Amino acid sequence: MKLFTHKFLIIIFICLGAFTAKGQLSANFTADATAGCAPLVVHFHNTTTPSAGTTYDWDLGNGTGTIHLTDPSGTYLTPGTTYTVRLTAHNGGSTSTRTMTITVYPSPTVSFTASDTTICPGSSVTFTSSSFGGVPGPVTCTWNFGDGFSGTGSTITHTYTASGFYNVTLSVTNADGCVASLTKVSYIEVYTPAAVYLSAATTYFCAPPGNAVFTNIDRKSVV
Repeated sequence: MKLFTHKFLIIIFICLGAFTAKGQLSANFTADATAGCAPLVVHFHNTTTPSAGTTYDWDLGNGTGTIHLTDPSGTYLTPGTTYTVRLTAHNGGSTSTRTMTITVYPSPTVSFTASDTTICPGSSVTFTSSSFGGVPGPVTCTWNFGDGFSGTGSTITHTYTASGFYNVTLSVTNADGCVASLTKVSYIEVYTPAAVYLSAATTYFCAPPGNAVFTNIDRKSVV
C-alpha cells in the first residue's frame, strides 16, 4: 500500500510539473522607443520565456499584417496617432499575449505670408509665420529665403539684391522636437531693372539754341 501511495504521489508531482512548465510561457518584449516624431522607426526586442520551441505572431499595429520574426521593426507615419502592438507567443498548447502602445507626436502645421511677392532689387520683404505647433509650447521658425541666406523668428525681414525668382521655405519645430516644412516655389519675384537705350540725330551744336531729337531704341535690337 505504501509503495502504491509513493508511486501515485510521484505521478501527481510529474503531472503538476508538466502543468507548471506549460504555465510558465510568458510573452514579453521591449522597444527602443515608445513615442516620437514621424516617421518613427521602432525596433522591438523579444524577451519571451521560455524561448526554446516558442513561435511568435506580431501585430505591429501599423497595417503590415502578421509578422513571425523574433525581433521585428516597425515604422509609424501618422502624426498624432497611438498604435497598439501585440505579441502572441505559442509553445505547445500554451499561448501568451503582451501588448504595448506606440505614440507618434503631432507635427506642426506650417503656413506663412509675405508683405510683398513682386519687388525691385534692393527692396525688403517681411515674412510672417501663421504656423501651429500641434502641441502646447513654443515653436521655432527657421527660414530659407532662396538666395543663400536664412534666418529665424516668427516674423522676419529680408532684402533681395538680385533679380530672379526665389523659393522660400519655412521649417517649424514644435515643443516635442517634431519638424514640418513648407516651400513656396518661385514665391518671390525680383524684377530685372529696366534698361534705357536712346539715340539722337544731332549730338552737338555750334551755337545755341539747338534742337535735338531723341529716339527710343528697343533693347532687343542692341548688340
